[in-house]
Formats: sequence, C-alpha cells, structure tokens
Amino acid sequence: MTPASALRPKTRRPRRRAGFSLVELLLVVAIVGLLVGLLIVALNKVRASGEKTSTEQLMRAIDMGLAQFKSDHGFLPPLLDDTIAANGSTELVPYPLTNLRDIRYYSTLSLAPYLLGVGDLNGDGDLDEYDDGVAGAGFRDPGRDRSWGYQYVGPNGRGRRQYWRDQEKTIGNVRQIPGQIYGPYLAVTGDDRIVYGTNRTGSPFTEDRPLFVITDYWGGAIRYYRQWPKSLPQGERIQDHVPAWFGSFAPDQVESFLMQVRSVDYVIMSVGPDGKAHDDKIEAEENRDNLVRAQS
Repeated sequence: MTPASALRPKTRRPRRRAGFSLVELLLVVAIVGLLVGLLIVALNKVRASGEKTSTEQLMRAIDMGLAQFKSDHGFLPPLLDDTIAANGSTELVPYPLTNLRDIRYYSTLSLAPYLLGVGDLNGDGDLDEYDDGVAGAGFRDPGRDRSWGYQYVGPNGRGRRQYWRDQEKTIGNVRQIPGQIYGPYLAVTGDDRIVYGTNRTGSPFTEDRPLFVITDYWGGAIRYYRQWPKSLPQGERIQDHVPAWFGSFAPDQVESFLMQVRSVDYVIMSVGPDGKAHDDKIEAEENRDNLVRAQS
C-alpha cells in the first residue's frame, strides 16, 4: 500500500532571494539621506541658536563692562580711529567729533583697549607698558585726553608724549609706574573672541601693528556706536545721521525706535551670521539678523 504522504502533490518552495533589489536599495539610501539631511538641519539650528545666545551673553557682558568703566572714569570710551592704515606709524587716537559722520559713528577698535587693556595704541609695534601703563591685561587711568597721552600737547605746544612715561619712577633697579590698575572689565574665555582687527578698507593688523577687536560667535567684530547728533537742523531726519543698524523692525516700529535713539548713549552691535550690515537702509536684508544692544 502506498503511503498517504506519497499521494499528496508536491509543492515547490520559493527560493530565497540573495539580497535587496536595486529599487529597494535606492529607496533605503534615499531614506537614510533624508534622515541625515534632517539631522544636519536640526544640528545647524541648534548651533545657530547657541551662537546667537552666546553672542547676546557677550554683548550683555560688554554692556556691564562699559557701565563699570563709566563709573570708574566718568566717561565712556571714545571712538578710536579705525581708518588708519595697517602697519602705519600713526597713533591710535580718538576720532575727531566733527568727523564722526564720515565713519558712521562707530569703531570696532575701541572695546579691546578700554575694556581689556590690549592693543598697540602708540603704534610702536610692541605691546609694552607704555601703551596704557600696564604690561598685559588691565590699564592705568587713560589720563586727561582719555587716550593715555597720545593726544597730549607738550609745553612747547608741539608734538605728543606718552602719559605714563612721564609718571614712571625707578626704585632701585625696578621701573615702576604709580597709580591704580583698572580692568579688565570683561572676562573673555579662551575661545578666540579677541583677534587682530582690520581697518575700514579691510587691511588686517598684524604683529607689526597689533590692534585687536572683540568678535561675536560668528567671527565678526563687535561694533561700538557713539556720539551721533541728538538734535538736528530743521528739515533733516535722524535716519540721515544715524546708521540703519537697527535690525528687522516692523514698519510701524521704525519711527518709534528712531525717536528713542536720540536719548541713547551708545549702541553695541553684532552684524549677525551673515557678517553684513547696511548703514543706509533700515529695511535692507543684511540688517535682519543684526543683534543690537542700546544703552541710555
């Protein structure tokens, strides 16, 4: 007798495929690529948010440093002349008030020497105690001309002399400069926020002319605005005198801010991640990411 199992029809089992088809492989690659792209976008947003937050914190610290500086010295740092040629011999002195409109009322070189005490202000190519009375961070009283004597006219009415060179004393074999050491007014950590600056034409300063700027977390120099006109002749607009660094404002807010700016003592500004600012047009695209901090 034939077994029952032998009478059953035989079924063919399908053979297993060796791997993915080309279409399936392409689909997997596309999905992985999409996920990686989404992850990169998310990480970039987190990084951008972190850079913005860190820059805002730095600007708040600069704000507090300027307040303490004014409390100690009775004045705010002047606008230093950042139109000077790189590696030139001209001393870094406050810009004449009558010409501030020419430089749009701001400098990038003022914050580092007045808050930290760094920079070769006398242009001798050497970061020594004759720059501001102190070797290294910190500085002595900027003196009667507010720039460590670099504008001080001597008794004969000609030339300049360095303020602290006239104050030094030698006790034994040690050269000493008397007086209180001020600052630094800003604690900058080791993340390269202090870098060589550039003049207005973009020429970089170097070891031959070490002048420094404080940068935001995108690498752009923090701008320090001061001393624009508070009252204007009839028929002139405040926006013709104050640069349009205000950032992105709704149309109905612009006029209000322009009125407020008349009472502002200074403004510090980051040009944002795009590294640009349009000085003549408030609504310009370059101004939308500017970070501005004003102080009355």
